Amino acid sequence: MKTKLLHLKSHKSNYKGLYVTKNAFLQINKIIQKYNDKRIKLCLKKSGCFGFKYKIVLIKKIFNNEIIFKKKNIYIFVDNKDIIFIDGTVIDFIQNNFNQSFEFYNSKIKNFCGCKKSFNIDLKKN
Repeated sequence: MKTKLLHLKSHKSNYKGLYVTKNAFLQINKIIQKYNDKRIKLCLKKSGCFGFKYKIVLIKKIFNNEIIFKKKNIYIFVDNKDIIFIDGTVIDFIQNNFNQSFEFYNSKIKNFCGCKKSFNIDLKKN
């Protein structure tokens, strides 16, 4: 990926952080403006033939077990249980004709299924 990335840093210094492309940043801003009383949470969901998929959800409530990543007016929350898998992830937003979706790039992903929506993770990679 040869695009400039915005680095969302955590309030806890022992994490690499999350990275978003300009397209993802703009789309997240649109979502925040549309649902101004909600926040964005990035999590993993057990799914598909390979085990996991990323999921972005809107939340109203913040819990103590969540890690906050921020840059400018963007705040992304991640559960403590998911952070080992999500830390360092790059988030992009892709628009092709009538399709649009967030795409996630993570060096810890070992294999994707054929549709590239579910994956398994190699915890040995940093």
